[in-house]
Amino acid sequence: MLAEAALNHAYYSGDQARLEKLSGVAADTSAARQTIVEGLLKHSLVDGVWSHPEGVTMWGQPWRPLFCDWEVELDLASASDLTTWALDEIDLDRPKSFSGGEVIRINGRSSLVTAAANGVFASIETWLTGEQAKSQGGHGLAGPKVRAVMPRTREHLNQLDVLSVTFDGIREALLGLAYDRGVVRAAGSEGDDGAARAIANALPRLVAAGRLRLTSARVVDAFGRLLELPIAATRVVTHSADSSAPAALQLRPRLQTPARLHLRFVDPLAVTGLATTAFVDQSDPTRQVNPVAGFLLPDHIDEALEMFDTAGRPLGQLSHDPFSDAVFWEGAPGRTDIGPAAGPTDDPDPNHQRLGWLAASVVAADAAARQITANRPESESPLSAMLRAIDTTLWTVDPLGSMGREHIAGLVGRPIALVTAQLTLDVPSDVDQYVYRSPANAVDRARMFTELAGVAFEVRLGAATRGDDGLLGYFVDDDYSRFFVIDKAIMSSAIESGRSRGHLGIDGIASNVPIDHPFVSDGGRLTIRLGQTLKLTLLMHPGGKVHLTSGILPRSSVALARDWVQPGLSTIAPSVRCGPLLIDADKVRLPKVAAFPADQLFTRRDSPGSWRDDPILSATQSAYLPDEASEVQEGWIRIAPAPTDGTGT
Repeated sequence: MLAEAALNHAYYSGDQARLEKLSGVAADTSAARQTIVEGLLKHSLVDGVWSHPEGVTMWGQPWRPLFCDWEVELDLASASDLTTWALDEIDLDRPKSFSGGEVIRINGRSSLVTAAANGVFASIETWLTGEQAKSQGGHGLAGPKVRAVMPRTREHLNQLDVLSVTFDGIREALLGLAYDRGVVRAAGSEGDDGAARAIANALPRLVAAGRLRLTSARVVDAFGRLLELPIAATRVVTHSADSSAPAALQLRPRLQTPARLHLRFVDPLAVTGLATTAFVDQSDPTRQVNPVAGFLLPDHIDEALEMFDTAGRPLGQLSHDPFSDAVFWEGAPGRTDIGPAAGPTDDPDPNHQRLGWLAASVVAADAAARQITANRPESESPLSAMLRAIDTTLWTVDPLGSMGREHIAGLVGRPIALVTAQLTLDVPSDVDQYVYRSPANAVDRARMFTELAGVAFEVRLGAATRGDDGLLGYFVDDDYSRFFVIDKAIMSSAIESGRSRGHLGIDGIASNVPIDHPFVSDGGRLTIRLGQTLKLTLLMHPGGKVHLTSGILPRSSVALARDWVQPGLSTIAPSVRCGPLLIDADKVRLPKVAAFPADQLFTRRDSPGSWRDDPILSATQSAYLPDEASEVQEGWIRIAPAPTDGTGT
């Protein structure tokens, strides 16, 4: 019988012939040889000692993967097919299947990296560190099962051998640039920065969309060995898979060249052309440009809209006539710089013009619906429709999360900032950045940028799913005859509100009454083209952001600076209309508004062209008749102005 030492030597020396002769079976693999030896050892009569593998193992080349050679097939849609994509919550989506377009093939070689596994490992490591610190403080978020599983997951990822690769060079190929494991540059074409310019050898596809399919891939190691990857086993995540070809990756429309969709706050006094961008100057506040044109304070109970300038001074109010229900404008109580019959656009101060345009448009829309008569319409007024749209949107916003709670207006109502902004799409031409084989190539590239100006891109302002988004609606291009909501769902799920009505129905169940008025639009989307500037008037929560979603570029957001809204919000004080009331001729004793400060005034007209302010006195326990006859008065309860120190402060 064989000794163990002999079997040991035959196994480690790779003596395939000897093992096959002894066992009578093939020993062409390492696993087969091991099985043969283990089986023969059972019949060995002589004890032996296994040799250490390092002493008898034959040398073999290690597997050191470095690169991945790949080839992809791009099925690109035409420019006219881009209109079939619809803007979803964040990205563009194709509601219909893609029948196909121009097919091109691109191949390349990319480095294999471990970034995917390392990134997940680092994220779990960061989460565990933070969770451990929270648990020590007694406010951990994870349960016992999660705390037990996550460390094992971290260790598994730390030992997992996962390599990832990117298809490097596809964007350059779509831009028509010569690419060979890097952008090919023309010698002797150095620019001011000392770098040679790239070579453009084909027409660019400035906007690309369609689908991508991997046709071949192989791994190359450090010793030149190849490993073909099974393409049939390729899987695409559900969100990115093409509905008409599940094994293909859906390519959503993207601008391949550098571009910027710019939403910026601007000077509200500018009416034409590009306006000055708003900025903060804390060293000299008088020099800063404030994009806030004024403030609105909705009264959803009385269906009224009070307006204030940027300093918080009241300008007037839109409300409904108690008899005809018509929308009318009424100047603020105590205001003497305008006449009693002045309209919203008769304000002499140009800083108030946008508030006046908004008020005048609401009154005009109501008059048009009534056909310029006093008849009460069957549907709600444009003011009521706009207030309900604002109220419904406000339920999706954190009202005091970032503004604070020190403002009276935030306690009595929800002040809204009227903000001016401009939206532009900038796609600078890159014709002068490259070297061409012939002058005609440069002309053709410039033509592609010209044709891009004819493509309309859909964008959306605001995000109803985010609590920090404070956009409540907007007007476009200084046209205040149509109010746009941020989402069409606002129209269908609008909450009922108004005089003698509330948003809670029978048994506390919320009642929804869809908005159906031509003054309020359910579009919620805008289209913009290259080089176009859209002028926007935004109704914003002062502490919220405005999110801009386009799909072709990453989502961005802008927010109002506290320096722009703080002075006005700290001064805004709503007025409460009351009357008719029976008041003493020499003094005013009324119940005070609990949400207002203690110093309150009763303001009323003592003549057609003048106002009278009387402090409201607290009622006493004296039960006697006044010496003079009481008067029936109608007026407003206001907050008394803060006393000054003689310097205007």
